[in-house]
Amino acid sequence: MVSGSAADDDRSGLRAGGESFASWAVADTAGTEVDGRFFIDLLFDGVTVWRWTSDLLPAGGYIDISDWPDLHRLVDIDPGTHTLTLVVDATDLVEESDETDNRVETQVEWLSPETALPSPLARDRLPDLVPYTPAEWSGPVTANSYGVDGIDGPLSTDAPARVLAAFTNSGAASTGLTIWAHLYLDDVLVDVSVSPGLLVNDVTRRLRVEDLRERIAISPGAHTLRLVIDPTDLVEESDETNNVFERRVTWSTGEPPPREADTQAAAAYPTPPALPNLVPGWRFGWDGPIVVSQERGTSLDAAPVLGRTAYIDLAVANLSTVEPSQPFSVDLYFDEQKVNSFRFSPDSQSGGETLLDWAGLTDAVDPTPGRHVLKLVIDPENAIDETDETDNTFEKAVTWQGEPSSPPQPTTYSDDELRWMLRDLRELIGLNQPAFGPGGPDRREDVLRVAEAGYFLLTGRSMRDERLAVELLPSEEYTAWVDEDFVRSFAVTAESDYAALVRSREMMKEHSLGLKTRRLGEVAVVVDAGQDVDAAINSLAHELGHAVQDFVNPGQTEEVPSLPLQGLREAQAHQFQRAFWLKLEEFTGLDLLAYPDIGPYRAYVAEQVYAVLRDAASSEHRLAILVQWAALMKEAELESLRTELLTNGRLDAGSAMALFEYLVSIPVDEVGAKVEQWVTGAAFEAGAIVGIGIGRLAPEDDVDFEGPPGLRSTKLLMP
Repeated sequence: MVSGSAADDDRSGLRAGGESFASWAVADTAGTEVDGRFFIDLLFDGVTVWRWTSDLLPAGGYIDISDWPDLHRLVDIDPGTHTLTLVVDATDLVEESDETDNRVETQVEWLSPETALPSPLARDRLPDLVPYTPAEWSGPVTANSYGVDGIDGPLSTDAPARVLAAFTNSGAASTGLTIWAHLYLDDVLVDVSVSPGLLVNDVTRRLRVEDLRERIAISPGAHTLRLVIDPTDLVEESDETNNVFERRVTWSTGEPPPREADTQAAAAYPTPPALPNLVPGWRFGWDGPIVVSQERGTSLDAAPVLGRTAYIDLAVANLSTVEPSQPFSVDLYFDEQKVNSFRFSPDSQSGGETLLDWAGLTDAVDPTPGRHVLKLVIDPENAIDETDETDNTFEKAVTWQGEPSSPPQPTTYSDDELRWMLRDLRELIGLNQPAFGPGGPDRREDVLRVAEAGYFLLTGRSMRDERLAVELLPSEEYTAWVDEDFVRSFAVTAESDYAALVRSREMMKEHSLGLKTRRLGEVAVVVDAGQDVDAAINSLAHELGHAVQDFVNPGQTEEVPSLPLQGLREAQAHQFQRAFWLKLEEFTGLDLLAYPDIGPYRAYVAEQVYAVLRDAASSEHRLAILVQWAALMKEAELESLRTELLTNGRLDAGSAMALFEYLVSIPVDEVGAKVEQWVTGAAFEAGAIVGIGIGRLAPEDDVDFEGPPGLRSTKLLMP
């Protein structure tokens, strides 16, 4: 029986959009007690909306529910007549004398509401609830009798059957509405999951049954497992056709066969070098192993001028932990004419050996106007046995000029040019498409265009004018680039440290989507272009923060890594990243990082802040968040920024950049003490951080364009 108010048996009060109260009773009319679990289901128009569990029903007794108040919360009830069905022992766990009288149906009419219900807001961007395969799972629904999560395996009616199912929100908007999910075996409901909303691309919601035999009697043979998400259509989605996943599985009898051992390939360890490996030296800040300049004390190329002294710098490195047994020759050629031979003896610990400001070139040759080739040949007599004898030469083309050339002018952009570069910014970050992936358009130039505009707005400089190489690579090439970048590290690292180096390499390949390193005398930034456009821009902005730190305070890069130093560097990159997006918002007038004030977002902020407190002692990325807040709260030099944060609930782009610059300025020998001083007792700030983060959420009705998932932490967790 259903009524419009509690303790009322009058159905005339039922109206769509109003409250509904359901009551029912179940009796055992036989003389035998039911001592064991069974389920009672309530169906609305054929769809199960609730399941009750009972473990005991006395002989001749009954159980009942009065004024159950949740029907209107589980179903969006339209005016009209609907069918309510009560099913007792829904999965046939109880053997009965009569199996035909376990179902009762009733027709119930809901009248139109007395006042018009508010129209749902028109949304171009909606959630999309879909089955999902988590990492290491074999599919959205898995089943096995091994008691192992996420794999498919043999199933036996004589062994427990662990069944798992998963789904996520792959749409363009989060939802705070309750999400139901049902798991069926051959059209019989066996498990129900309820989620209090779901953020876009959030941690997958899962259904879990440890032993399906406790829910339903299973016979040997083929059966169908089916996952149904949002079965009563409470959540409006961009696609209502992709909420179901099903698969056929087979149960046998007897003991399942032993499980085969996992055969994961071990991470490759290189063979330690047995000999030296002499190579042209690419020192950071140099324009190459050969530098030609017009003045002493520089390692940057400048076009030489006829009649003036050309100063030559040379660099040689040993790419091995094995040192050369003796000094060796290094020959310098000018257009294939040998002009001098030098003695070198580099070791791997010092990073190599250099010859600075050699002024004898024009004594040996008389350059003519135009292009000439300088060549470096290491160990031309092969006096040193090496692991690789093919990498001992380097050539550079140099043009002699009659007059000094003017220095290049820095790249600048007008506001109109910057607006054009950012003309489609909102569309780009809302694409939900990889920057570069199979079958899709190549958006890498778009990512670089946005990053260039943001970098210029923040720093007043162009990325093109920095000693910076930026690459956006397909995912496979990104992984290969990481492997190749570690080759030099292994070559100059003691074998006893290989295990840690392998862990670092594999962790980077598995978890990082961008990295900053030094290569060929420059800062190199590499980003995985297989991630969505918004995430690729965000990863690039983060790595550019690391790059600027290296330009401004290279000592923080060159210091032996420690958790406080790594946490500080990550804090810098996080704050540069935040300043980047705030500057784009300020310049374009767009609200790019709006997130609705719904339950899942409030929970996200609280969970993340307390995860920071829990993991800051072991994770540089967690520590980085704490460093930003703690420095602001405790450092006297940041008082004006602290006042701005506490007054406005956020720093603006200029203040975020000021915090970045302050963190970068910390002398490397003070980092450990500073970070320890900042984070000691920082747990007391957790409540304030949560309050500020939640305070940045916008009323749900005001958010017509929810910010990308990858930028949540930038918006909600950083000062």
